[in-house]
Amino acid sequence: MAKRRGRARRISSSLLLISIFTACVGSGIAKETQSGGFFVTGVAALPEYEGADDNRVVPFFVGRRSVFGFDTELEGLRARLDLLDHAILKAGPAVGVTLPRNDSFVDELSVQRLEEVDTAFEVGGFVGFEYPIGRTAEDALSGHVAIRQDVLGAHDGLVITPELEYFFKVNRMLRFGLGLNATWANGDYHDTYFSINAPDALASGLTEFQAEAGFKDVGVEVYNILSFSETWGVFSRVAYNRLLGDAADSPVAAGVGSEDQLFYGLGVFYRW
Repeated sequence: MAKRRGRARRISSSLLLISIFTACVGSGIAKETQSGGFFVTGVAALPEYEGADDNRVVPFFVGRRSVFGFDTELEGLRARLDLLDHAILKAGPAVGVTLPRNDSFVDELSVQRLEEVDTAFEVGGFVGFEYPIGRTAEDALSGHVAIRQDVLGAHDGLVITPELEYFFKVNRMLRFGLGLNATWANGDYHDTYFSINAPDALASGLTEFQAEAGFKDVGVEVYNILSFSETWGVFSRVAYNRLLGDAADSPVAAGVGSEDQLFYGLGVFYRW
């Protein structure tokens, strides 16, 4: 098993909140700030763990700015640095964080009794594109594929995340985004978060289960920016992800949780 007990209980609440801050926002708002940067802060609701039926309310933060002339984007718990100076093509390093699973953040008693999983830090790269399409200069179709490997030994897994988004301007005040995404993960990742070994089954009362590599989920999101001025506005996002394959069949989802994963976010948008 790739599951590990470790430092999850000792992670400071401030560090965890900094990670959670960004959990419920997408990359489409980056189109809103081609010549500057932006800042969003607010509240969000996200599942307590992958496969959970219950959500918890947390603060969130997201931003984008140019660093040494290169665009840096933060999408949820993932970040990308575009190193290509190209009008359409994008490529560069990518990193991601998967939060720990422990009884400090999970209400479901059977899942609390499972072996804890530390925070994962995933490192890799991405390739993508952004192409103007639509009625205005701000309308664009964009997409990318990121590949990341855990380097902290939390799940030791490899994840691949393709995403496609369309961002369009409705009028002077309102902008919308639509997104599609999916996640493929290898056996180590699935084993860590969705398998139930014999000791875990005995401790939790859940059925033994062995999860294999495959697509973990597919999802759709809708988000918008309602601008009150050139600087200030309100950002909102609703997203739905459906667990697939062994992730959906795992007792942590099908048994005591849900294959349906919902995300909500509402915040203040500021750009410069």
